Amino acid sequence: MVANAQRKKSVFLLVLLTGFLFIFSIARLHAEPEPEPDPDAEPEIRYVIETQLEAFARGDAATAYAQAAPSIQAIFPSEQIFMIMVYSGYYALIGPKRVDFLELYWDNEGAVYRVGIESTNGKRWVALYRMSKQQEDATWKISGCQLFPAIGESV
Repeated sequence: MVANAQRKKSVFLLVLLTGFLFIFSIARLHAEPEPEPDPDAEPEIRYVIETQLEAFARGDAATAYAQAAPSIQAIFPSEQIFMIMVYSGYYALIGPKRVDFLELYWDNEGAVYRVGIESTNGKRWVALYRMSKQQEDATWKISGCQLFPAIGESV
């Protein structure tokens, strides 16, 4: 009796796993194609990042927020909430001493700009800006930023 229950449970789990794999496979077939690298996009992408950094330095929340992609604006639904997040976790981006645009590269999700930052306290950082091209108006927006201490890198 116990063995029969174990077998039924195993079969159920196998069917469930197979179903998930099937659904995942279908989703992958209908996923959007990987973005094509656009070598002409660099000036536009750089401009968006520069605009946001300059807005942070001026305390211009509206302009800084406008550079964020809709996906970021959905998470932080107001300029004030967005700026609280920036001041809490990205303070190095507020009025840095130095900004160096190091490398634009493309991965399977799109464009990423590696930017060297020297904060007002002299600490060096590397910011990875994930950029997304908006379908509505073909403009570039910041869809994510990861900030790491720069170890052994010149900024």
